[in-house]
Amino acid sequence: MSARGDLLEQRLEDSPRGLPSRAVANESVLGWEDQPGSRRGSQTVSSLRERLIATPSLGVHAIVIICAVVVGLATVPSVDPSQLGVLGLASVLGWKTYAAIGVLIVGFCIATVSQKSHGLLAGYVVSITVLLHGLAPLAYDHLRFPWAWKHVGIVDFILRHGGVDPAIESLNAYHNWPGFFGLNALIAETAGIENVLELAKWAPLFFNLLYLAALFLVFRNFTLDARVIWTGLLVFTLGNWVGQDYFAPQAVAYFFYLVIIGVLLQWFTADRPQTELLQEETESTLIAGLLLLLIAATVVTHQLTPVMLLVAVAGLAIFRRTIVRWPSVVTTVLMAVWLLGFARPFFDEYAPKVIADLAELGGRVESGLVDLGQVDTSQQLVSLGSRGATGLVLVLGALGFLSRRKMWKHWKAAVILGAAPLVLVAASSYGDEILFRAYLFILPIAAVLAGGIWFVHREPEDKSFTAVQMSATLLVLAFLSVVAQHGNDIYTTFTDDEVAAATIMYREAEPGSGVVQLSTAYPTNFLRYETLTALSVSTFSPAAKERFLADPDQVAARWLAEAEFTEGYVLVTRSQAADVTRRGKMPQGSPQEIIEDFRSSPLFESLYDTPDGVLFRLRGTP
Repeated sequence: MSARGDLLEQRLEDSPRGLPSRAVANESVLGWEDQPGSRRGSQTVSSLRERLIATPSLGVHAIVIICAVVVGLATVPSVDPSQLGVLGLASVLGWKTYAAIGVLIVGFCIATVSQKSHGLLAGYVVSITVLLHGLAPLAYDHLRFPWAWKHVGIVDFILRHGGVDPAIESLNAYHNWPGFFGLNALIAETAGIENVLELAKWAPLFFNLLYLAALFLVFRNFTLDARVIWTGLLVFTLGNWVGQDYFAPQAVAYFFYLVIIGVLLQWFTADRPQTELLQEETESTLIAGLLLLLIAATVVTHQLTPVMLLVAVAGLAIFRRTIVRWPSVVTTVLMAVWLLGFARPFFDEYAPKVIADLAELGGRVESGLVDLGQVDTSQQLVSLGSRGATGLVLVLGALGFLSRRKMWKHWKAAVILGAAPLVLVAASSYGDEILFRAYLFILPIAAVLAGGIWFVHREPEDKSFTAVQMSATLLVLAFLSVVAQHGNDIYTTFTDDEVAAATIMYREAEPGSGVVQLSTAYPTNFLRYETLTALSVSTFSPAAKERFLADPDQVAARWLAEAEFTEGYVLVTRSQAADVTRRGKMPQGSPQEIIEDFRSSPLFESLYDTPDGVLFRLRGTP
């Protein structure tokens, strides 16, 4: 170890309660702790071998991690979405998969209370992340979430037309913030692939691994304790159930947001002397350039995340937690330029709605929660799982903050960053989804604070008891997370027949066509999406829905004719039926009655008819 490393280690030991002094906190080498016998560069393999020999427990942990990951991934079943239980994928996972997750969590807790090795704890957290967020792409043949399919459709549009259309009526927000879609279109074109469906399938795992890297940068600005950092990262992984990490602009914009916050806290914090922040002009220029690039990328990628970014960086500057104010100014200017320039059509249409939403906070919060009295039992269990996971993370975060408030390096910054997302609830037009978005931005702060609950002192007084407490808490959180993430898979995953029915419709439909569907819970808008206008019965008024249920084929034919579509289609899938019945939008059994009515109707011809997906076309259209 270098002389500087020896001095740093000694100063860490001498610091009260195991915490570094401010001077130590300013050392550029902080974050990764050198272990005895470690070496750098080309000697990494030799160093690992020496450490395994010198520390037998490290070898045991390595074997546990490898075996648990192999068993966990190998035993994930190949699932038919039509055969899912009441809790979706959580109902059909084998005991070996659950056992593998449990073993990794317990192993992590044991390793955390007995060792402080970043490498070992990172191995556990990454492995748990791979296992949890790799379940869906391993279990299902097709991309999960209907809203992820429409993002594939925007990439398809760019590949076919060579760009976006900001004035388009359908899915116009994506055309006005095209950064994510343009990048993926470039990847698809360069790789010579027809679409990005397979790439999109693995996006949740990819993004969650990126989040861990970004959050490590953020978390080590709150504490240098490896135990707290990695426990916080694990809480984040387990608590990230909201499904905003799929193939979507907000997923990559969220990563940009985390990196920007990490850079500001690392290099521009107000708690460090100016002379120790960025001593070299070249270094200062590079960091500033990186921030500017990330801010610009965020602004052109997603419409909501820049707002959250502006609130966060402005809050840090206003309350003197950072020494620079230009990031908030730059974010404001770039947002204004983008809204009044490229995204002007979208801004002109939706600005009045955003202003009106400011007066509807109470109603929006209430609508963001599922009315448990209107849904079936299985949906109630899933909703309780998601609420339980959210509540547990927030309670752990609050307890962690209270127990270690005086020990956090930047507790004021934590309060600012944790409170900033509440602005989204008051000032967003995202409707029901906004509570989930706000939770996603609160989650990192709640997670790192939660990581400190069990490590108030340098060493736990009773390591075994602490490990048991941690294990029990994190195992409960893991189960709630699996239920919350996968409990709705019955209507967010799709069979081959559902994909086939939708594919036929999008490929054959003439421009200006219309489709009557029960809901949007199917592979939607992924191919030539601009050719079709959808009429979703579940979103209609109760009176209109009642008329449709009383005489489906006659009412659908009238709707399609009155809208003067060039062609008219009716699409009903297994996932649509599960969506409308489980969420109380239609009576049980009504989807099958609707299908039988169209099968016997002289007004429609059948184009595709299977148990999981049926497609009809209005007769008399080309």
